Amino acid sequence: MRLASLDDPRIEALVSSSQVVFRLETRQHYQRPEELDALASHRAGLLPPAEPQEAVAERLRLLQHSADRGATVQRVHVVQEPTSFYLEFRCLWEIPYSVAAGEDVRILAVPRRRWPRGIPRQDLWLCDTTLVHLDHAADGRLLGVDVLTSPALVANAQRVRDTAWAAAAPFADYLTT
Repeated sequence: MRLASLDDPRIEALVSSSQVVFRLETRQHYQRPEELDALASHRAGLLPPAEPQEAVAERLRLLQHSADRGATVQRVHVVQEPTSFYLEFRCLWEIPYSVAAGEDVRILAVPRRRWPRGIPRQDLWLCDTTLVHLDHAADGRLLGVDVLTSPALVANAQRVRDTAWAAAAPFADYLTT
């Protein structure tokens, strides 16, 4: 099933009802309208606010709700080093709020022009036995979301998850290296 965006209520229902939610992020830049103000503040050298901006707060409430009901919420972001300005922004302005909301975030750092074996250059979410492929344009805009339940595709995504998770460092450890 093709959906226009992650804001579709069916995505929220899927995440809200899943016991294990895993996200793989592979892009070095995303173009998200809700981040424009925070990105401009970061570019101006300002520090992140104590509370997340409202545009991110709804997603954080969903993460918190999932964690509170005992679900496992995990993310691995493949980061090519040296880190892009955008990913530096995400590490300061977004990920700490997600961790505080209960998401276990890990970073898989790789040298630029090298890519980890067994990891596709494709963002995906794995919600129990449902695979969500995120389709992005070259400039980072989200073009659409494919919700898939094929057992073969889900099994492959589970292998990708296990490979990425085993190779990635916890976010706090990544920050100290």
